Amino acid sequence: MLDEALDLTRQMQVDPARKMKIMSMQLVLMDKYITEEKILSVWEEMKMLNIIRIAEKKGIEQGIERGIEQGIERGIEQGMEKGKVDLFWRLLLKKFPRIEASYHDKIKDLDEAKIDMLSVELFDMKDLSELDRYL
Repeated sequence: MLDEALDLTRQMQVDPARKMKIMSMQLVLMDKYITEEKILSVWEEMKMLNIIRIAEKKGIEQGIERGIEQGIERGIEQGMEKGKVDLFWRLLLKKFPRIEASYHDKIKDLDEAKIDMLSVELFDMKDLSELDRYL
């Protein structure tokens, strides 16, 4: 039945966009009754229409844009995290001028929440042994 409906649709004298919509609706209506191979063969035929190529291109462009936006957001987040680590290290150097460089490596491995907490605690620290408890 689907083949007959698709043949009739192909013979219709309407614009390609409307044909594509009708064929799409036919596929949706027959979804439970047709095989995957049939769906793919009809889809391949529909891909020949310009509108499908344009839609696919637009979808790819939107995907690329989303990927770029997500990459920028992640880069900003990483930059902010690194900035917090650098700022905290400078505060430590100011408070404890003789701090060993090995502390810097330990601090780089901390997550952002821990850095935030330590930044506040730093004001009350009297010596490095108090910092050691957190590391």
